[in-house]
Amino acid sequence: MILTDKQVIEKVIKIATENGWGEFKRIFGKYPSMLKLGLTPKVWGGIMHEYSSFDSIIFNHDFCKALFGEEGMCIRCGNIVSEGDKCSAPGKGYCCLMAGWEEQITQLALSEDRIDYLREWLNETKD
Repeated sequence: MILTDKQVIEKVIKIATENGWGEFKRIFGKYPSMLKLGLTPKVWGGIMHEYSSFDSIIFNHDFCKALFGEEGMCIRCGNIVSEGDKCSAPGKGYCCLMAGWEEQITQLALSEDRIDYLREWLNETKD
């Protein structure tokens, strides 16, 4: 089943919020009950009162870190690492990486349709 645009937006906001994006809680206080409602006009209005557009949400670095995660691949050794990990490549010291969220936000910016990109990402990350 293909997710509608609204379902995609709801899912990415829910994932980011569950992973520590604090804006939803800041806007609504007790966010779990508001989050369960989905994107009702009241919920969407509250979010848009704080952000001028959906793009301003999805390109927010804190949102992307919570949605996509901060681990990435070291460009020297190829391992999945976090910032500050030791590199397994000989004589390289610490890993040099582009974090997962940085790669995703770059691809998101380059995509023709951001909702489609997020829809595909959601399909790829399903359990």
